[in-house]
Amino acid sequence: MTATPIRYCIGNARPSGKAVDYESERELHELIVCDPGVLQIEGSSEWTILGRRVRLGTGRASLLAVEPTGRPVVIEARLWANLSRVQSIVSHTLRNAAFLRGLDLRSLEIKLKGKYVLGELKTNAEVSLQTLERHLSRGDFRLVIVVDEPDRRLNEIVAFTKSFMRDEIEINLVSIPLRERNDDRVAFPQQANLELDIPERVEPTAGEEDGQVEASSNVEAIGGGWVWHRASPCTNGLDAARSWISKTVSNKEATDRIIDWVKTLPDVSLNSKIKEGASYCQLYPISRQHKRSLFYIAFHSGGPRIYAYRNRFRRYAPESIEAVEKAVPVKLGRGTRIKPLKQEVLDALSGAYLEASQNSDVESDEDD
Repeated sequence: MTATPIRYCIGNARPSGKAVDYESERELHELIVCDPGVLQIEGSSEWTILGRRVRLGTGRASLLAVEPTGRPVVIEARLWANLSRVQSIVSHTLRNAAFLRGLDLRSLEIKLKGKYVLGELKTNAEVSLQTLERHLSRGDFRLVIVVDEPDRRLNEIVAFTKSFMRDEIEINLVSIPLRERNDDRVAFPQQANLELDIPERVEPTAGEEDGQVEASSNVEAIGGGWVWHRASPCTNGLDAARSWISKTVSNKEATDRIIDWVKTLPDVSLNSKIKEGASYCQLYPISRQHKRSLFYIAFHSGGPRIYAYRNRFRRYAPESIEAVEKAVPVKLGRGTRIKPLKQEVLDALSGAYLEASQNSDVESDEDD
């Protein structure tokens, strides 16, 4: 079923209508690629998109663009459902910009996997490749962070980061919440106010100052309305997910079967991400050995879905890739949906976690 095309309002209009989720992070990227003006940043409609998912060091930039003046624009567009920490999107953006600084045009062409993109810029009289190269050498960039829902903590972190930046570097924070109105999906782009406003200090309650309240450090609001429930003696990600499932999911039989199975995975902690009013919640089996999950389970109203990441399998359970791909059968990629959830598929995934638990020679990578 094809998703309804997204329209968007201009002028920082206040979001109205029923909150709905993007189909994927790619859909958010496509919205920006089709018209960078959706970001509501002055001049953004004139930006040229150079590439998407551009490899910069150990990470990737969601989108890389250039202004008519030749200044590079590093865009990091993420969904809150895919973020484990509110500050991770900021650190990732800064790390990408740090790697981009000092690149010459030839190196940038290699990163973009093709000479044609910069070649096209030569036909644009307003863009000087020499100016672009000068901005690259100096690190004079525009950084744009885009999320699907506004978040006060992210606003404060970006505003504080901006206060340390030199004038030649600009940073923008944009939220593009999606709403349903009259059977249409409408995006409401909003640019955040980054004037630094230090909030009043909140004094700890009794017990917190002495470290006696453990549960609060394991239940964290990560932004956009999502709450991260970490497994610990005080909290249980599976219990939190079950509470949400009991009120939302109709296919109880399939859901109970997957929950019973995930509890048998070897050497894992079960963490979950939950958002009140969302159409799904996510359960992550975290390998205690590597502090990473090979896949996550999304519980929708109609039942469970499993999404696997080949890069995680390749790093932590490489010998299990063939068995999983044979059982599915489909080649694993980035966020591959695994279906149907037959017993042989679940057995192959269990084998992958067993391999990961025994693979002690591999260190966890922050960006994998």
